[in-house]
Amino acid sequence: MLDDYFRGNVLFPNVCDGFIDILPVTIEGRNEIDETECQQWPCNKIYTHCNDVWNCPDGADEGGCVSSSTLNCSLNHHLCVLPDTNQLMCLPIQQANDNHVDCLGATDEPILCKTSIKTRHNYDFYCRNQSFKLCVQHIYLCDGDRHCEYEDDEQFCT
Repeated sequence: MLDDYFRGNVLFPNVCDGFIDILPVTIEGRNEIDETECQQWPCNKIYTHCNDVWNCPDGADEGGCVSSSTLNCSLNHHLCVLPDTNQLMCLPIQQANDNHVDCLGATDEPILCKTSIKTRHNYDFYCRNQSFKLCVQHIYLCDGDRHCEYEDDEQFCT
């Protein structure tokens, strides 16, 4: 039941984080939630920077947060696995959330699998060329079972 996922009190870091945490409350005739009028708040702030959630549409709050032994991306780039070659690259932020999948699992297009409500299950891996169930939970990646029609979820495991 969805009501189980809503909380009565919302901590400040969870306000305008891209997820609905409370049921709508009527204030002066308008339904208000913890995500109302968030355009007035900066998306890249101390509470959202490097929290593993894209709070900015282009993921600017997550830029430069992943350090790899082979590749360190700058603040204006995201770490990306190319779907055809499995190569790591730094994707410019301008190519993030542009409705074109550049990275394996559509990590550069998080809106494809994002839900607006926090749930116990994050369907955050996008299967390419899929005729059914486009998104799978990250816990099913590299588990030895094919969850994507073309085995995208097992592609970058070795």
